[in-house]
Amino acid sequence: MRRFRTIAAGDLITVRFRKIGACAVVLLAASGLAACRTKAGAAAVVDGHRISQSDVNKYVDAAYVPASPSPGAQPQQQQAPRVIVLNTLIEARLMSRLLGSLGTVPSDGDLRSLHDEAYSVQLGAQQTGADADAALNSALTKAGLKASFTDAFVQNLELKQAVIDKIKAQRQADINAAVAKLGVKVSVSGRYGTWSAEQGSLVDYVPPAGVQLGTPAPASSAPAPG
Repeated sequence: MRRFRTIAAGDLITVRFRKIGACAVVLLAASGLAACRTKAGAAAVVDGHRISQSDVNKYVDAAYVPASPSPGAQPQQQQAPRVIVLNTLIEARLMSRLLGSLGTVPSDGDLRSLHDEAYSVQLGAQQTGADADAALNSALTKAGLKASFTDAFVQNLELKQAVIDKIKAQRQADINAAVAKLGVKVSVSGRYGTWSAEQGSLVDYVPPAGVQLGTPAPASSAPAPG
């Protein structure tokens, strides 16, 4: 089965399954295009559809504290849970909008039929079915997301796979170009960074003061803004 080429310069979100512990690693690179800001109280607005702060927060484990890297281990760039959620929700809206513009509105059954293909093509996963979902769920919960987020994440994978198959995309840039033709406006609250249409992802996220991703937050630190 072909692989979707996402691991190239300029692609921001890469989720890959590792054989060790069947764990997925979510990485966020940063580069910066300016984006519009949202109305007060919104996490993002996509093509007029408002994604609220509560839409994001409901998937985030409020008790999550990033783990410290092992002594001598190379620190890994780590993405804030709220950024993972918002990026997924924005992309799902864009994929749905793009599919609609292409005259293709997949049913729930159509999307479910793409489940294993989406894991293989986009994540390079060897697991299928419930095993793949369990591995992804484990990775996402370790990254500070609630178990309920796994369904939203998988649905976005399936929507994106429908787009990949429809336009015969070979890399993320092919999808970004197709979305750009729609002229869809995406505005994002500054607490999540900015939206890069070129990269098809959130970029430039800055952790709240006093919190360093990849290290435990001090006991006295205030929680990240919701």
